[in-house]
Amino acid sequence: MLSVTILFCLILAWTGRYFRLLTTSGAVLTMLVGSGVSFGFGLKGLVVLLLFFGSSSLLSKIGRSRKKSVDAIVEKEGARDGWQVLANGGVAFVAAIAYAMTMNFAYLLLFLFVIAASNADTWASEIGPLSRRDPWSLKTLRRVPAGTSGAMSLIGTLGTIAGVAFIALAAQW
Repeated sequence: MLSVTILFCLILAWTGRYFRLLTTSGAVLTMLVGSGVSFGFGLKGLVVLLLFFGSSSLLSKIGRSRKKSVDAIVEKEGARDGWQVLANGGVAFVAAIAYAMTMNFAYLLLFLFVIAASNADTWASEIGPLSRRDPWSLKTLRRVPAGTSGAMSLIGTLGTIAGVAFIALAAQW
């Protein structure tokens, strides 16, 4: 079964690269993280990871024309590179390997918390710029241009909540 899930990770990484959702380094690290997660948590863990990646990639395509004005402000855009994959999946990878070695339930919770937090952040970043009003800066308590780091909008905050709930529901399965 592990060889099937590793093959699936390879296909997923290649597909992400082919459709320019991932850079080459992003595809390599997607393969590594996915293989580690399938080693630790099997197909169910891989499905949770896939739901994060798939939903995030889909949301990045929605409202692309409205997000163009935000691209100049946002530090990262376009295909996910290796650093982004590592930032979102590195701790999940470590949790999966640690779980496989110890079967300690805390590592399963760590995996789910990390994926839920990454999903919440990504959904907020993808949904927030679709707001018709500029977000609020928590530093200055004034409206700032969409895409400003640390700024919050109502729709982005709702995206955060929906992103966490999506992973929580997937984890129930």
